[in-house]
Amino acid sequence: MLDVIFSFMKASSRIGKAEDANIGLVVFELVIAVILLALLFLVRKRFLKIMCICGSEICLFLACKMFFGEDSIITMIMCWITAAAACVVTVAIVNRIDWKNLRGKNDF
Repeated sequence: MLDVIFSFMKASSRIGKAEDANIGLVVFELVIAVILLALLFLVRKRFLKIMCICGSEICLFLACKMFFGEDSIITMIMCWITAAAACVVTVAIVNRIDWKNLRGKNDF
């Protein structure tokens, strides 16, 4: 029981704001994220929509990392969401490749 209490106290102490957070840079990252979210509704192509939403998520991760610090719980959660966004971007890029034209023509 004491282990659970100590682990909770340790985790709750990691939520605080980073001491050396540059507020101007955090605001800049948030502005870029909002611009990418606005572009999400303005573009028509599905690929560009995927790129805008993933770019916005990456900007939000960087803002969380600067504001809360690298060891906070919210930054760790955003890290895993950013990894999922990177997987989505990879799949979106791979799906755009025309795999039929990569083969050489048969000489038969």
